[in-house]
Amino acid sequence: MKKALISALAALLLLASCGEKAPEYEEFYSYAETSTVQYENSLTAQTVLLKTDNAEITCAEFMYYLATEKEKLREGVWNAYSQEEKAEFVKSKVIPEIFFTRCAATLAQKYDISVSSDEYAEYEEYISDAKDSYAGKEGFDEYLNNQHMTYDLYRFLSLQGVLTSKVCEYYTSELTTPVHADDETLFEAVKNGEIIRVKHILIKNDVGDDEQENFAKAKELENLINEGEDFDKLVKEYSEDPELENEPDGYYIVKYEMEDAFTQAAFSLKVGETSGTVYVNAPSYSGYHIIKRYEPDDGYVDKNLSSLRSNYLAGKFYEEVYKMCDELNITYTEDYNKIEL
Repeated sequence: MKKALISALAALLLLASCGEKAPEYEEFYSYAETSTVQYENSLTAQTVLLKTDNAEITCAEFMYYLATEKEKLREGVWNAYSQEEKAEFVKSKVIPEIFFTRCAATLAQKYDISVSSDEYAEYEEYISDAKDSYAGKEGFDEYLNNQHMTYDLYRFLSLQGVLTSKVCEYYTSELTTPVHADDETLFEAVKNGEIIRVKHILIKNDVGDDEQENFAKAKELENLINEGEDFDKLVKEYSEDPELENEPDGYYIVKYEMEDAFTQAAFSLKVGETSGTVYVNAPSYSGYHIIKRYEPDDGYVDKNLSSLRSNYLAGKFYEEVYKMCDELNITYTEDYNKIEL
């Protein structure tokens, strides 16, 4: 059920690139784009759209993150957005994701975390092997195109992923974390709502499903709940959550642990309240969710302090990095206004 980013970054640990020396920190902020891909209004893959004090964001990178975030929306939603809504979506969803790994690199500098030359060489070798696994250059190029990436961007994101994963590991390990997270702190986090307990009904969107039928099914269940049907009973009968059997007491979650739509809905609830139908596009739980917030169980918390601590520390990592993203001084170039959302 965890938010996809760290899993994705862990996968990228196998895909870093270029060079036999350890990378300098500057290499985690900007990259040299050589693709000749053309976009609308004379924009190219190399066109710089955004700038900060130490980074330049190319059109290729911006388009990758825009496409990735749009794919998380329910079918038809993007086209139904007004221009103002699209602009707000870019500001609130796309821009933070673009700068997340860069801010993580800044955090790495703060704690003297780096990618070693041995790690660098190992990942460079792997990326070479990866091309062969896609049936040569044509197959690899097709994969990159399907992922909305140029080769240079692929290498850059891979390298960023290596360092970000190391920073996250540092932040979430009880041996190295800079965050105070003893048992008393965790109980207080549960008490004040930093960690909340939820259950949900999930109607999954599997390959080949009719999404409209799934949405209608979820809305029907939402109506039953509003009419007074027992939520736990409906969870047992209808939820398609693959982890349901392992988590009969529900999930204890922190902010940033889940996809944004799930997190925002869950943390907006008071104990005993139920959400409406929430669409989430994530690898293991894509579909329509109805979420209910429950009173925490002290006995459960006491028995699961270790796992709760891991989630709490991961949440603090995300919180710290996104806070840094919010504080960035971002400049939008004239070319940024040429983008057709």
